[in-house]
Amino acid sequence: MSITLYIYLGAYQESGPNSLDILKQNASYTKVLREGDSLTIGRSLSSDIYLEDSFISQTHCILNYHNSSILLRDNSRNGTYFQRKKITTLSLEPNKLYSIDISNRKSMIFGYMVESRFIPKANSEAISPKLMEGKCLGNFKIEKYEQSGGTSHIFTGRQISPSRQVVFKILKYSSALDSKSAKRFQRVARIASRLNHPGLAHLYHSDITLLELPEKRLNMFYFVFEFIQGKPIASMLQESTTLGIEFSLHTIIQIAQVLAYLHKKKIVHRNLAPSHIIIDQDKSARLVGLGLLKELDRDQIAILTGCHSIGVEGYAAPEQLLDGSCGDFRSDIFSLGAILYHCLCGRPPYTSKTKRELFRDDISGVIIPPDQLNPSLPFTLSKIIMKSLSRDPACRYDCMESFIQELSQYLEGKDMMRENFYALLQNTSFANSHVEMEILYKPLEHIGGDFYYYKYFEKENKMLLFLGDTTDHGTSAAFLAGMMVASCSLVAQMPASPKNLLETLHNALFSLFLSESSAEMISIVFDFNAKEITFSQAGYIPLLFYRKGSDPVALQKPGSRVAFTKRFFCEETVIQYKPNDIFVISTDGIAEARLRGSVESEEERYGMERLNSLLVQNADRGCSEIFEAIYTDVTESSLIEDDTTIIVLKMR
Repeated sequence: MSITLYIYLGAYQESGPNSLDILKQNASYTKVLREGDSLTIGRSLSSDIYLEDSFISQTHCILNYHNSSILLRDNSRNGTYFQRKKITTLSLEPNKLYSIDISNRKSMIFGYMVESRFIPKANSEAISPKLMEGKCLGNFKIEKYEQSGGTSHIFTGRQISPSRQVVFKILKYSSALDSKSAKRFQRVARIASRLNHPGLAHLYHSDITLLELPEKRLNMFYFVFEFIQGKPIASMLQESTTLGIEFSLHTIIQIAQVLAYLHKKKIVHRNLAPSHIIIDQDKSARLVGLGLLKELDRDQIAILTGCHSIGVEGYAAPEQLLDGSCGDFRSDIFSLGAILYHCLCGRPPYTSKTKRELFRDDISGVIIPPDQLNPSLPFTLSKIIMKSLSRDPACRYDCMESFIQELSQYLEGKDMMRENFYALLQNTSFANSHVEMEILYKPLEHIGGDFYYYKYFEKENKMLLFLGDTTDHGTSAAFLAGMMVASCSLVAQMPASPKNLLETLHNALFSLFLSESSAEMISIVFDFNAKEITFSQAGYIPLLFYRKGSDPVALQKPGSRVAFTKRFFCEETVIQYKPNDIFVISTDGIAEARLRGSVESEEERYGMERLNSLLVQNADRGCSEIFEAIYTDVTESSLIEDDTTIIVLKMR
């Protein structure tokens, strides 16, 4: 027995559909649920119904279908409301309408209606996962139900001899041994049994067994796969919206190499999604989800009975969604490009809320280039991804090896630039009889837009220090940052004030930077004889000053950015210091780091107040210990989402 669930999404306190027929006609979502199925609604991209709203929790509420009725369970921080009352659970009866407010703060209403219907018993009956736990299948024992996918139930268990943990994939429906479902199962089993690649989950066993029940006997189709200890990419995307360029590219290249192995055997995967890529304990990417394997030189029958589309919505190629028999090697290239897009942009290429909208977007929709959704992505990488996502298969890469080559060449170029850039940077520690200095340089992607430069003039007993951040990201930012370091080293030879040094840098670089590129930075001269510092700021680079017995003070007189507009201005400030005074300078990666477990709002950032408090608590310690305390607190409490540089100086 199954039910059809209609959901209407509208504005807060909107009347919405008021009858069964109107709800059916205007439903935002239509879902078919069978006994034991569940449906999640929330802000997580892995939710069955994804809602892009910061007031909604990652998994806001869950609907479970059991004993011919739906139980709605709240799982949120802000609450789920029925008739303006906060609920914990609510039972939804068939053929009735329910108006649900997702929170008392956000303007959204959901209308729910269930309509009962029976699944025909001819040739197809549902297999309940509750019947399977504890059963032995020859040399294997099913132990724990894990989840259900589109066509199968997933369990973990053990192989008795040799003793090892395994994964069971049991098809949801029984069918006759001469049915198309049985033939498709046998075909996939035959293909998977021939595969041997370290990046694939290995198939240990497959079989069709007779499941004896009190009132009937059912044919049960099952696979036994290698158990991979690790974390799916889908889970990582729930914890962190994006996964970073380096990690994402290395992961996708590994999976692309697995797919190239399949393609050489004329096998297409057709079922690629973040949930089917697991990062194992060795940090290697492994590919699972082998239930839709197809040989190109054999039959072209779609795997899903009565359904013309194949693959995971949001990642499947257009030709797969329109006709499941049409997919080829280039369909896997599209799906892998869609996963890379999600890893770097925080969402799939299409975010349609219903299958009908997804088909519409897939046929005529436009994919937003990745570098427009995530400005930190270089245009070159965005262009590679967009080619893999071409709607016309003929416009994609002609083979997986070509896709691998493009991504690898991008990474190699990035590695070379990183080596060159790091060669420009100086030691991260400096000390003499007048000052002790520690520097943390941590770009988000191993290379980035932050830069620093310092020089001690022994004869004058002065030290010049620059710290800055360019507006670009990734390789282009690293190029600009390298240019800034080289320029700082040149102007450092001039006997000029911090203000004049910034003006000189601006005049030299304005014509060289692109119109949208610029740098914010601070220039400081430490005069150890006069015990004073003179500084000028171009843009906002905070300079935190602390003297024991007083509150930390943010010294700031921001001027215009270097190379931003033709007219440049900045001010110059002089302050006296005493022994044990502390200065902390940082780029915006610290103050704007997002606290772990928080939503993306300004109140949830690490912030300067927390840095001030930490400085007061550790003021009596040495410079390196203060530095370590700041670094530990920031990295353990926050998700750093930008290049980060911190400089701590303690005067002697």
